[in-house]
Amino acid sequence: MLCMLMMEQKAIQTKKTTLKEAFLTNKYRRTKSHTYKNSCRTGANKLEEYLKLEKNLTLEQAQTMLIENKNLDPLVLLDEYLTFLRTYTRKNGKSFTNGAIRTYMILAKELLRFMGCKIYDEDFRQKIKLPPKEEVEEELLTKEIINQVLRNSPPKLQTVTLMLCSSAMRIGELIQLKLSDFDFSTNPVTINLRKSVVKGKIQPRKTQLTTEATKALKDYLARKGLDYSNPKHQEKYLFLQTHEERLANYKRILENEKLYPQYRDGIIKDKIPKLQAQLKNLTEEERYNLSVDATKNSFETLLERT
Repeated sequence: MLCMLMMEQKAIQTKKTTLKEAFLTNKYRRTKSHTYKNSCRTGANKLEEYLKLEKNLTLEQAQTMLIENKNLDPLVLLDEYLTFLRTYTRKNGKSFTNGAIRTYMILAKELLRFMGCKIYDEDFRQKIKLPPKEEVEEELLTKEIINQVLRNSPPKLQTVTLMLCSSAMRIGELIQLKLSDFDFSTNPVTINLRKSVVKGKIQPRKTQLTTEATKALKDYLARKGLDYSNPKHQEKYLFLQTHEERLANYKRILENEKLYPQYRDGIIKDKIPKLQAQLKNLTEEERYNLSVDATKNSFETLLERT
């Protein structure tokens, strides 16, 4: 098992790729999620900070001591890292929550395993006493709350909200839907969630929309100029905005000096160059997954504001 991990690591890691970047590439390859990859990056950065401050080591130097010299015990290292996290003071003067500490510890364990360390779950549980999970009381989603969200939302977000509530889809599943995934000949309308879209054990799966959600969807399609009976429109995404579409949208904004004047400098200096670089340097699959994460984050931000 150790040999396989080391071989996998070497296959990913090149001369120009750091150990951390190889780990992140591995995580992205397995999950296809840039959001999760960024979470792993935050965890890896924190472990790097600990190694530098407390042991004056880089990740590569720590790997040598852990694997080759064997004069550094991974469980002892993790236990000391836990103490570091418990006593850490953030820039805002606050400490890490129990949830953050647990996440940092799990990511550190995965990174050490990627480096080649043998860390068994039972040994980890016996040696490392993670802080208890914090019970968070979440407000139940009542009809009144849904109606409030709908009243304060633009038409597109209203459509998304109604579809999510009536179908029990995840936001990440919804934004990847194509027109071909819908069967408007059934009553109620059926959605065929593709295996590549679905998260969970049932892959693929079907779900349905209420009459109210169907009406909102049809109105949205009409505004967007999509005809569900037109074969040429079947491969169109309903909500996902691709890199090419975002780039074209920014360029349209720049053509009209009256549109979003407060954002123009940011679009010129940051948004457009970043998208152009990604179109050039990323694969089609990487761009797609990045677009999914960006669209998902956009909808979640809008929902939080309503």
